[in-house]
Amino acid sequence: MLSARSSLFLALLAGAFATSPPFNIVEPAKSCQRAVKPNAWPIKKELQVCATDGVIYPSLDALECANNATGRAVEKQERNKCDENKQDEFKLSFLAFAAKHEVCASDNVTYNNVWNMQEAARANKVELTVQHEGECKIDCPFSPIYKPVCASFTGDFQQTYSNEEALECFQHRNPYIKFSQKHDGACVFNYEHSFAPVNIICGTNGFTYNGVKEIRNLRKFNPKLRVMHDGACTPDEVKGLFSADQIRELAGSRSESSAICGSDNSTYHSVFAFLVAQAGKKAKGQDLRNVKCAKCDETTKSNGTIPICGTDGVTYPDEKTLKCAQTTHIIFKDHDGPCSPSDNTGPCKRQLNGGFAEVCANNGKTYTSNEAVWCAALTDPKIKIFHQGECISA
Repeated sequence: MLSARSSLFLALLAGAFATSPPFNIVEPAKSCQRAVKPNAWPIKKELQVCATDGVIYPSLDALECANNATGRAVEKQERNKCDENKQDEFKLSFLAFAAKHEVCASDNVTYNNVWNMQEAARANKVELTVQHEGECKIDCPFSPIYKPVCASFTGDFQQTYSNEEALECFQHRNPYIKFSQKHDGACVFNYEHSFAPVNIICGTNGFTYNGVKEIRNLRKFNPKLRVMHDGACTPDEVKGLFSADQIRELAGSRSESSAICGSDNSTYHSVFAFLVAQAGKKAKGQDLRNVKCAKCDETTKSNGTIPICGTDGVTYPDEKTLKCAQTTHIIFKDHDGPCSPSDNTGPCKRQLNGGFAEVCANNGKTYTSNEAVWCAALTDPKIKIFHQGECISA
């Protein structure tokens, strides 16, 4: 039995109003693409198809799409063999994420396609119509400064937002999720956690951690622990903090996200393992250096089929291509899917999608994201990113 908190968390991730699919379909079948076009709703009786599983499908394309997704071979049969009152909503719900054809609905929410919109209408007991194809353009309030707000939803589920503006923007984009109360400051848990991607940082003790939250938790036991810098601790930093015996012991006992590529074309699982190997090579008169393993060239790019819109208004074919562009330009991911003419507005005047991305700058202020620090640097070039995560006070 799921708790109220678990149930709501699942609803937030994959609720009827969500536009992110619960699975990743890289190349949806042509039948699926046709089955989710905006003109597929409302259902037209003359296009409905009775299938041998006893279900009436909205169209032949929808039936073929279902067969393609499940690998089955359900066939069309005579209409009078199906019960006109039988509409298996569970079997038809797969259309909500069978293929992407975004629509902006009358509730100003962007849905993956018209079937996703109808699932939301049914779940929230409202009537929805399509305003236009494509993403809704919502004028969200925006603030770059991290001033966390904790909102409580149904049950005991809580969520921290970067600031009041971020919470208000979330409400604009998700009108069916209502919070019961809120308070200033981040939500408090017995042990801090985040569902964000890991942003590794180096602690002043020479250990590499999976984000500033790990350091904040450990400060309960070691109040002197601080962030040294963003990214993994380097071999030179570790050598200055540990003896050779300690490094050998840690190489076999400590696991951390600090894999190192050596000049011998070997990848070492931690900086400690690298230093042990380096010492062994040195004893044999050989050299082992820490090198950059991958170059951003054509070999690291892929012909992906999930485009990404960058904050420069350019559509990149996939995430690897965007990361390559980021090595020479200040660009961030704006949203999945191709850019539209209205996207080229830059990251400094609007609330970007996403969350859990607070960043500590060298001025001691916590900003809502990497983009926000970059925007602040436009007026004060001395401002730089210190580390990922909220600033830790002394």
